[in-house]
Amino acid sequence: MEVSISFGPVTILLVREDINGNTFPESVEQAEKVLNKGYVNLELDLHRVNDRSNSGLVALQIIVGRSIARGGNVVLCGVTRYVARILEIAGFTHWLTIFPDMPVAQASFAQGK
Repeated sequence: MEVSISFGPVTILLVREDINGNTFPESVEQAEKVLNKGYVNLELDLHRVNDRSNSGLVALQIIVGRSIARGGNVVLCGVTRYVARILEIAGFTHWLTIFPDMPVAQASFAQGK
């Protein structure tokens, strides 16, 4: 699974491919490595993700849960219309914040959202 990581007060994980049954373990593992370094506020940039399988939803739930357990938060940005619809149908939009782009998502952490 290809992910670019930019470390900082809000660590950005740019996901470069779909999260599915094949990439699920690696996506969770990469996020866990970031969290273990103490970077608990994560912004997942999903503008290159075109599909979200059940495994992708589980991975997202695990990553968010582990971040929150460490006192952090996870937000999404750049979500495609299709993926946004899947997240809505699955009920994720009730507990997960989605922003249109990276700057807005990063600013949300400064505002305490």
